[in-house]
Amino acid sequence: MTRNSRWRDIRHKYLRDGRATRIFLLESAYEVLKLWRLPSFVIPTILFPVIFYVLFGLVLSSTFHTTESLAKLMVADFGALGVMATSMFGFGVRVSVERGQGWLELKRVSPAPIFIYFASKLVASVTFSATVILIILVLGNTFGGAHLGGEQVSLLGAVLLLGCIPFSALGLAIGCFAEASAAPAVVNAILWPLAFLSGMWIPLEMLPRSLQRFAPFLPAFHFSRLAGRSVGATESEPAWFHLLILGVFTLCFLAIAAIGFRRDER
Repeated sequence: MTRNSRWRDIRHKYLRDGRATRIFLLESAYEVLKLWRLPSFVIPTILFPVIFYVLFGLVLSSTFHTTESLAKLMVADFGALGVMATSMFGFGVRVSVERGQGWLELKRVSPAPIFIYFASKLVASVTFSATVILIILVLGNTFGGAHLGGEQVSLLGAVLLLGCIPFSALGLAIGCFAEASAAPAVVNAILWPLAFLSGMWIPLEMLPRSLQRFAPFLPAFHFSRLAGRSVGATESEPAWFHLLILGVFTLCFLAIAAIGFRRDER
């Protein structure tokens, strides 16, 4: 029996006897705890989107007396921004750092399936995204004049959490190529312009026409439109169209990440 086949048998045994489930639960719990103890992660992923929402969604909105529809749109957009930040930093920076520390090499030679490592990071992204969404929803309903009903809150929450998948894939693609020291700068250089060009900061109608035409080629644009549509704040293409585009982006990002992952294996 070759070494690879023996290792494959060991991994299959982990899956058969249920140890993989226990490892997944432990990995997920430790991943959340580890990230919660990192100010370099918590500040840009939780505090920044909430602070920006307070400034633009509450302070400026109260000054200019925004409509309820615009208040709902701001909750959706800044919630989407929080999901993007959490997912991209959680994968882009942490995978890059752990690659540099040799953790990915250790995971490859471990009997536990490698997908558990990535699945636990996705759970952490969903957990922190849910935290950001909850804070913004409470602020928007209490002080922002959004007045979202239970059905709208549930639909918006589901749409936003679904966004963890494509932007975690984007973060993973960054993490599999960027060096640990450069990963935070790379994520920031992609995240904030992506949000701005997609109309999350200011309405697309206020941007130059050339940027308005470019926005539909960005995943954040479709994510923002889907979130706004879920609360009835925007009229756009059908929801399936935005989901289809985000699905295509997800596959592209995963393909890029797979190239980087295999390059490290060699």
